[in-house]
This record gives sequence, C-alpha cells and structure tokens, in this order.
Amino acid sequence: MIQAGLPIMMFAILFGLSMVYQVFLINRIRERYLQTGDNDETVAYGLRSTAGLITRTALIMAAIFPSFAARPDPRLPILVRYRRGYTT
Repeated sequence: MIQAGLPIMMFAILFGLSMVYQVFLINRIRERYLQTGDNDETVAYGLRSTAGLITRTALIMAAIFPSFAARPDPRLPILVRYRRGYTT
C-alpha cells in the first residue's frame, strides 16, 4: 500500500533535483558561451559535459526511490534526524 504523502514527497524531491541540474546545465552552457560565443557548439558542449552526471544521478535516484515505498513511514529518517538535532 502506498502512503498518502509518498507521491507528493517524490514529486517535491524530483522537482528540486530537476531544478538543481537545470541550473548546473545552464551554468555550464553559459561558461562555454563566454569562452567561445558560438551558440550551437556551446549547447552541444553543455549537454555533452553534463549528460553523464545527470544520467548517473537519475539512475541512483531510480534505484533508491522504491525503497521509500517499502517503508511503513517514508518520513521516518527525516523525522529522526530532526528530533536529534541533525538538521537546521
């Protein structure tokens, strides 16, 4: 049985990660554009240089997310760290 908050939590995590990697990709493209000034080559370079990292991270997340569904309460690790004072 899927917990009620699990889809929302997964969406929030995936959305946050997508924003981080979009910023990472755009920054790589901008750095290269400032060096060369060529749009086509710059976009190709940005995709080429970040594709491996983004793909590996997506595979890791795809392997980890099913474990959230198997837990009785997927928020448990977050709550334990919060109560112990590990997070701010």
